[in-house]
Parts: sequence; C-alpha cells; structure tokens
Amino acid sequence: MIVFFDVPGCLDVNACNYSSLATQDNGSCSYGLTFYRDADSDGYGDAAVDSVACFALSGFVFNNDDCNDALAAVNPGLQEQCVNSIDDNCNNIIDEGCGSGAFQLKLFVEGYYQGNGFMIPNLFNEGLHINPTAVDSVMVELRQTLAPYNPVSTASALLLRNGFAVVPFYPAPGSYYIVVRHRNTIETWSNHPVFFNGSTVFLILQSHKILFCKDRNSEISAIPV
Repeated sequence: MIVFFDVPGCLDVNACNYSSLATQDNGSCSYGLTFYRDADSDGYGDAAVDSVACFALSGFVFNNDDCNDALAAVNPGLQEQCVNSIDDNCNNIIDEGCGSGAFQLKLFVEGYYQGNGFMIPNLFNEGLHINPTAVDSVMVELRQTLAPYNPVSTASALLLRNGFAVVPFYPAPGSYYIVVRHRNTIETWSNHPVFFNGSTVFLILQSHKILFCKDRNSEISAIPV
C-alpha cells in the first residue's frame, strides 16, 4: 500500500517563499515589501520611486521620507540651515527659526503633478536650471486690500518639485492680498488679506492639484511659523 503524506508549505506562486513541493497550504506565505530609492544614499527614500521585493534592494530603503533625493544634505534627520531657501529637514517649512522676513508658498500645478506630493522637475529636465528639483517659476504679487487693489510688490519665485517656493521679498508691515500667477494658469487670489508683521509667512494653496482661477474666494491659507 502506498501512503501519501501532505507536505505543508506556501502554495501561492506570487509569494516570496512559494514551495513547488508543498501540497497543503499552512498559512506561511510571505510577500514582498515596498522599498524606496535612496539615490543620494542619505538613508531616506524617494516616495516617487518604489519597488516591491522579497529582499532588501541595493540603493533602496524602507522609508519614503526624503523630500529631495538628489541632495544628501537634505533629509528629515538634519537641522534647518538658515538663509539658503531650502527645506533642509523636510518638515515642509523653509528656514524656520531663522528670524523674520521669510515669505514662502506651497502649491502644485496640475499639469506637472505626478503624485505622492511631487511634480515633474521640468526646468531641470530641459537643462534650464541646475537645481535638480526645479519645476517652473511663478509670479507672486502683494496687492492693496482696497479697490482697485493696486500691486505693492511683484517677484518671480522658483517652484520646486515638492511644491515649495520662496518669495524673494518681504513687505512693510500690513495686510495684503496674495496673488499667484503661472504662465499656463489663471491667477489665484487669497481668500482674505494676509497680515505681515515680520514673522515668517507660509502660504498653502489647499487643493491637492491646482488649476488656478481668478477668484478671491480661492482657498489660500496663511500659517505663521
């Protein structure tokens, strides 16, 4: 008499530990983990570039916390460096704790957005800027709060891949409407005047992907830091 014995193991061919000899599933199947590319070898991965694997991949890490995977000097484990217009510690604020006079924006342009909080770095890809995270420029205006809302200051700000831009001016103390314009979009106004008093002003366009509209009811929030 021939006696057949069940061989316990993993029967799922998509599992990391699939066994072709197994005849009975014993619930032991394990599956690949998501790893994120760490191009600058700083121990923090790029959320935009991932790979699923059963074993650790060279050049990849478990976390996706890096906000600039082209610069090892930028990651969540570092301290913020003042007056360099860079979010050194990836906390979504540029030059925090560095005194007064900083004016910053965060926004995503719909046509450039690629998901996971990042845009395509068009300026860098086209050889028009040396910053590997450079996306495009936006025009930022401060306007008076009473009609006809005359402009007070205007400047171009470099928009980075993570949506951040540092505005290269800071106004005299007072309240102003913020106007943001981009060459392929319609201008956006802040919902209310924003008060500048010497503290850092950080403006966030609330919509995840922005298609600008000329309307002072558009959602822009000002967060003092």
